[in-house]
Amino acid sequence: MYHIVPWEGFIVCTEIDEGTGIPPDFVKITVPDISYEVYTHNGTMSNQPETFDRICNSSNGGEEDQEMVHFEKYDGDFDFTQDSGSFKIYIPLKQTDGAM
Repeated sequence: MYHIVPWEGFIVCTEIDEGTGIPPDFVKITVPDISYEVYTHNGTMSNQPETFDRICNSSNGGEEDQEMVHFEKYDGDFDFTQDSGSFKIYIPLKQTDGAM
């Protein structure tokens, strides 16, 4: 499910079990079962643009699917009180010839 945070310009998501009730102003979405290139950001949020620059300039993996939205997964390794740690960045890859 997700909830748009307009003052921050991003969407906050959390994984839920099928059939779980959600608040009325939230929307349930399904993350597509496609291939993703997974990167790790280490450090502070202020250094996140450097991580995205590294990703954009990388020659790893396949072509990014501009039609899909990337997402980040915070699994407890990032400490929001200290503004440091690590989290995963999932970049959707373009599918070719129906293959993932």
